[in-house]
This record gives sequence, structure tokens and C-alpha cells, in this order.
Amino acid sequence: MDQFVAGSCRDATLAARLQKQFTLWKDNGAELEPLAERSFLVKEAEPLSQRLTVLGVWGLSALDAIDHKKAIPDSDKANMLSTFETIKKPAGQLLLVPATAVQKLVEATSNGGACATAH
Repeated sequence: MDQFVAGSCRDATLAARLQKQFTLWKDNGAELEPLAERSFLVKEAEPLSQRLTVLGVWGLSALDAIDHKKAIPDSDKANMLSTFETIKKPAGQLLLVPATAVQKLVEATSNGGACATAH
């Protein structure tokens, strides 16, 4: 993420890799749900999985904004930033490390950010 943002979000190869990763995260909940029904341990990770899904959706939104040369609206950014603080908190004994990286992308894609009008 740091490399992508440092390059003003212009590296198409990195963008494709990020899109693939964000899509996996977005779809994570649907993949995990059948397993959670059968396993208490997987069920315990479900809240973290839901947070990962949110990060995937937001990452894809940021990439879409970059692709369309539009900034994430300030109201959406404010909502995301307040929610990032919740997402970054541990769920049980689990921590969602990628939250900070996605937050950097959202900030870079917002008005005045390094990637707001990339490409």
C-alpha cells in the first residue's frame, strides 16, 4: 500500500494486485459463513471477518475513485475514518493489521490526497 500511495496510485500492476486482495477480503465473510456454522473456533473469528469484508469494500471503493479520477467525498471519508478506529481494535485476541494500510489509501484518495486525481 505504501508503495502504491507513494507513486500517487499510478502503478497499474500494484492496483491490480490490490484489487485482487480487496476482492478476497470483501468475499471473505461469505466464504467463512458455512465453516462458522460447524466450528466454534471459526465462529469466534466471525466479527473480525466482518471487519475484513468492510476493509475490502472500502479498498475497492478507493481504487474505483482513483480509476474514475474522483475523490472519496468528505462525508464518506469522515464515516470511514471513525469506523477505522473500531476496526483497528482487537476482536478477542485477534487484530486486523491491514486496517491501517487501507486507511492510508482512503486518506490518499480523499480531497487533497496524493491519489485523489491519479492517472
